[in-house]
Amino acid sequence: MVSNNTLHSPYFWLIPIIFTLHNAEEYYFFREIKYLQSIQMEENMLQSKHFFIALLILTVFVCAIVLIHNLFLKKITLYAVLITQAMIFMNGIVHLVGAILKRGYVPGLGTAFFLVIPFSVFLFWRGIACGWWKWKHVWLSCLIGILLMFPILAGLLYIVRIIA
Repeated sequence: MVSNNTLHSPYFWLIPIIFTLHNAEEYYFFREIKYLQSIQMEENMLQSKHFFIALLILTVFVCAIVLIHNLFLKKITLYAVLITQAMIFMNGIVHLVGAILKRGYVPGLGTAFFLVIPFSVFLFWRGIACGWWKWKHVWLSCLIGILLMFPILAGLLYIVRIIA
């Protein structure tokens, strides 16, 4: 059994910091998201204010996950951190794939390449080294992350568009 002391790590606080930097890059270069135009979306679904609110909600959610884990230090909250980081990691991979397909820059590519992906790999490795999780948990979390990422983003943008 893993003790509560070993479930704590200052590295977890880097998750919301890196995610915030990544979201800031995405928002700053929002107008460059022309590669999404081929996807059939409702008109004005991706207005700048809606995108900003959605990014803000996601950032607060990630901060809340890390805060809750640091307050309670339970295995279940640790796995919530893992799944959250896996979703962020898969989002970084999507940015890389988007840049390859576009053959150029896509918003979020810089932080995805230099921060999100390397930090994610480090945190996954660190978690295995500390006994927080096993590789199978990382792979499963990445699968869950890629399956949930698009419905969560689309649903959040839809809800924000209705409310805002």
